[in-house]
Order: sequence, then structure tokens, then C-alpha cells
Amino acid sequence: MTKMWTYRFGSTGLLLLTLAVASIARADGEAGTSTIFLADGTRQVGVVRSISATELVIGRDSAARFAVGDVVRVEFANRGAPPPRASLIQLANGDRIVAGLSSMSDEALVALWKSYPDLPPVQIPAAAIAGILVNVPDSAVERTRAFRQVFGRREKSDTVLLVNGDRLAGDLTSFDQAALKLSQAGKILQIEMPRVRGIAFSSDLTSLPAPHHPRVAVTLGDGSQLTGWNANRDPGGPLRLSSLLASTLELPLSAVAAIRFLDGRATYLSDLQPTESRQAPYFGSAVAAPPARDQAATGGPLLVRGRQYAKGLGTRSYSQITYDLGGQFRSFQATAAIDDYAARKGSVRFAVDADGARLWTSPLVTGSSRPIPVGPVDVTGKRQLTLVVEYGELADVDDWADWCDAIVIR
Repeated sequence: MTKMWTYRFGSTGLLLLTLAVASIARADGEAGTSTIFLADGTRQVGVVRSISATELVIGRDSAARFAVGDVVRVEFANRGAPPPRASLIQLANGDRIVAGLSSMSDEALVALWKSYPDLPPVQIPAAAIAGILVNVPDSAVERTRAFRQVFGRREKSDTVLLVNGDRLAGDLTSFDQAALKLSQAGKILQIEMPRVRGIAFSSDLTSLPAPHHPRVAVTLGDGSQLTGWNANRDPGGPLRLSSLLASTLELPLSAVAAIRFLDGRATYLSDLQPTESRQAPYFGSAVAAPPARDQAATGGPLLVRGRQYAKGLGTRSYSQITYDLGGQFRSFQATAAIDDYAARKGSVRFAVDADGARLWTSPLVTGSSRPIPVGPVDVTGKRQLTLVVEYGELADVDDWADWCDAIVIR
């Protein structure tokens, strides 16, 4: 596809597109109770009243105020299953949008929020899209395989993956809800959309604006994940933020499952480069193998007991992942589990080392175990942090291990 930015830009370089949702913004009391995870390891429960660049306020009568830099994340009880017949649109920055496909041209994709029909259609710049999982399988295992097939291989040309496993390369010219058009050697091939598993867009044509700070990662109840900045909310109003989708994107708080604050005291390990990362298969020699960042080692999303995590690390047993802390952090936190791809199989032990000493170890964790909270583990003054996944009961069979929401706190 020949992708061009044809939108009118403002002085900040953001798309001048506003998605209005005034008619569906719920009142403050209807937003539901939330849990606020703080950098000191404590939690607060209450209704979010407002969010600004510097402060988060919860509570109705007696408000509690927190500096945004001290907030790790806010979780709401707004999670739900992805809507039926929805596609998954992966952006080049890692964001994911669960929506229905309406149409696409060289300039933009038009998608419909199937879980939130009162929201207007969203226009996504074609140059920001990495790929689309058009028809999403129902099972976690098949969904992960399709995710890997579509998003795991980005090539010089657009690639269409069919449901039967065939791959067709060419130049995607357009599509609508009925069919897509792929140009191959000057000829147009028309393919019915029910035959299409996914579309991987050409890696050569990706174009993203420079990142902005401080950032937030917003997860919606339908599984969509959006990175944004300038996040704010007035009492009783929607959550507003800037993103790749719009200079001002407004979302009803009732649609939000979680907000992660990415540039405060908490630093996500998936945003850092490890100094060393090694895996040792049960039969074989240890090899250098970087962890999967913000996805499972399978190449699919981090999925634990039906819940998808936006941030974290994916690996296998036996593995060691080491980060340079430089004595700048106070604690480490995470949620450890075996990924749902293991289909309730696998068994491992998780451990946390710092400067060569063991600080924490888990009991045996299986594919049917509940996620294990890790920490806060005190790493004050430590120079190096190492995350370890050890073999369990059956060597390394189905040991797809996830360190979800793995963070270090200043």
C-alpha cells in the first residue's frame, strides 16, 4: 500500500481530529470504583474524580489527592470479552484496537467501535498501522498462532494471510467490509474478506510522529490498548488524551479498564534494554535470547486466565534476564504466571536476584495456578536485577512464562 499523510497538521504535528462523545460521558458516580496502585506498594480504592497533568483525585465527599508521578496504574471493573466479529488492528507503536473494519484507502482506515456503538468511527492513518487480524479465532491457542503469523513477520510488501494458510504478497490498494484489493504485478486481485485471516503491512512504509511525554497506556474493556499523552479528566466528564488516533480523543470512563502511567516513578522493564538475557532449553545449551517485550514468548499477547496485560515480558524456562539498575531504584514489582497459550499445562518457579543474591522465589506455578503477585521486592542500592524462570516438574514442556506489569520503582 502507498501510504501518505494527507491530513492537515497543527503546530504540534498531531492530527486535528476530535472524537466527540458528550452524549455518552457518564456521571462521576457512574464510573465505578477503581483501585489505584501506588509506587510505595500500597493501594487505594475509590471513584476517580479527576485527572490532570500533575494530580489524580479520588473520592466524592472527602477527596484524596495523589501526585501523578506516584501512581503506577488505575484499574477499573470495566473488563469484558472482545465483541464478536471484531478485528484486531495493530499499530506500529504496539497499540491495539479492537474494532469492526469499515473501509480503507491509501490514506486511512475507518474502523467502528463495536463495543461502544455511541462512539463515532475512528480514522487511523495508514502509515501508523503494522497489521490487521481480520478474523480472530475464538480459542487462546489459535488466536496466539494467528497473532504470530500476522504480526510476527513484517516484509517489504503488504502480505495477506488467508484462513487456509496461504500468503499473498503485493500492494494493498483498498478494502471494504466485503472484499480487499491487492495489486500484484500490475493486476488487481480481489479477495473476499471472510477468506482473510490477516494483513501484514509493509515495514518500509511505516511512519510515526515523535513520541510525547509524559505518557499513559489506556486499556479499554474490549481489550483495545492505546498509548497517549496529555491525559486529563474533569469531574463527571470523559477521559481525554492525545494519541496517534486524534489530537483529542475522548473516551467515557465506563469504557476504560486500566490506565498505566509510564513516565513517573515506575519504569516498565519492557521499556528498558536488558544487559544480558539467556535461555537454556532442558535439552541443549544456553543461548542469548532476548525476552519478548509487551507480548508472550509465543509471539501473541500476554494472556493470563483470560486477562490480557498491556505491559510485561514473555520468556520460557530456563531463563535469566538481567537489567542494570545502577543503584537508582527502590523496589521491583510484577505479576508472574504461565501464559494461557500453555492450555493449563507447564510448571515453573519464578525468582528474583539482585547483585548475585536471591531476594524472592515463588512456589511451583502451573498453567492452572492463579497469577502470583511479586513484591514489592526491595532493591535499594542494587546494581543489577535478574529475573529467573526455573524448570518445574516436566523439564521445559509448555513453560511459557510471563512477567506481567514488571516494573522498578524509584
